Amino acid sequence: ARFTKVVIPGQTLRVDMWRNGNRIHFETVVVENGTAAIAGAYVDLNAIKAGIIQNKVTASTLKSDAVFEYINDQIKVQPDQAKSVNGIFLVKITKDGEIVKEWTMDLKS
Repeated sequence: ARFTKVVIPGQTLRVDMWRNGNRIHFETVVVENGTAAIAGAYVDLNAIKAGIIQNKVTASTLKSDAVFEYINDQIKVQPDQAKSVNGIFLVKITKDGEIVKEWTMDLKS
């Protein structure tokens, strides 16, 4: 991996990943100008175990769903106030130490 460009504080970074055989490539791009900040990064996988991962909890059984539905409704009612937060939040819901659901709240765009 190598750093290719300077990142200014406040810029948004996006990590693109793709798989080529047993190698996963990473590239970090500055969203605002589309330039790569980190290029040439990769991870080699020694043993790949592909399979379907079953959800241990169904979405309908999570009490947190009601909270995020309420937040979503409030964002629709007051979009300007939500946008003033100017942030993106990733919330990981866990049960028994396992992540069972992820919520992304984009209050930036």
